[in-house]
Amino acid sequence: VHIDQETDYPATGDVRLTVSTDAPHRFPLLIRVPQWADGAHIMLPDGMVTPVATGAYARIERVWQGRETVTLSLPMAPRLHHATNRNVQESFAPDGSPVAQEVLREDYVAFARGPLVYATGLVDGYRTAETLHRPVDETQLMETIPADRGAAPDILVLRQGAAPLRFEPFYAVGG
Repeated sequence: VHIDQETDYPATGDVRLTVSTDAPHRFPLLIRVPQWADGAHIMLPDGMVTPVATGAYARIERVWQGRETVTLSLPMAPRLHHATNRNVQESFAPDGSPVAQEVLREDYVAFARGPLVYATGLVDGYRTAETLHRPVDETQLMETIPADRGAAPDILVLRQGAAPLRFEPFYAVGG
């Protein structure tokens, strides 16, 4: 059995596996589907498309013969992640009743596309020029610009406020 893999992943979400055998053989082919890949599906050699569960291995058991291709398609739509860092100070009022006061709150957002996390370029180690308001539906504000560097991942642009924010894969930003 010989298995060839062709892909531009993580720039694109399609992974083609070509299984070649000299004679018919029955065996399972297990393909890992990432946890983030909601909506992923596999196209089988007979052309049938099968949705697959995320965070698990898709199992394709059959008699393989000759050259047969299986294609895993992973969704690559941008996703918004949100986190909050809060510090609440608890004390007592003069009458003895408990008081909780929020003294610090920082909200963070991150964008991901496929397995990659995206970031903006840094200015002196931090950004103060933009305020990012968490969008209700980020897909309406996010635009994907195809990369012009061969199989490099695309660039995301968030259109919000006066100037659009450009996001690139974290590994490519800031050297």
